[in-house]
Amino acid sequence: MRIVKRISLFAGMCLGVLAFGAAMSHLRPTPQAAYEGFCSEDVPEALLMDPLIMCGRRVVPIVLANIRDSGMPKRIYAIGFLGNGRYREALPALREVLNRGYEDEQVRRCALESIWMIDDQEGARTSKDFLGRSDLLGETAREIQCARHSPRRRTYWDALMMLQ
Repeated sequence: MRIVKRISLFAGMCLGVLAFGAAMSHLRPTPQAAYEGFCSEDVPEALLMDPLIMCGRRVVPIVLANIRDSGMPKRIYAIGFLGNGRYREALPALREVLNRGYEDEQVRRCALESIWMIDDQEGARTSKDFLGRSDLLGETAREIQCARHSPRRRTYWDALMMLQ
């Protein structure tokens, strides 16, 4: 009788694990679906990077393949996603965007902030190059140097709680 109870308990636990896995796969879209949702969804600004956050590291290669294109939809939020997730592999692309003098000031500011979010020491070193500027990029650089810059990180759970 004890063996039957143990087998039943084990079978129940296995079914629970399978059900949990199925639920989680629904909540973690494919990288391509996450990127397409990010580009096409019309949601409040605070939620724009949620499709990317929900997919996580798996969507990073797709974002990196598109981040250098100045015509990319919602590009600032894609750049922010890379910093928010602390994806070190994004640093070369972020440096490139930051150092393009012809880029929009907001895009460059977001690239600097993302570099700092990924590696605060590199962000502090890099921000020194922009301290003399009187625009938003210079302001962000000064905030980083004075340790007053603290953007809020959006988590997987934040994104999950906003699903409807």
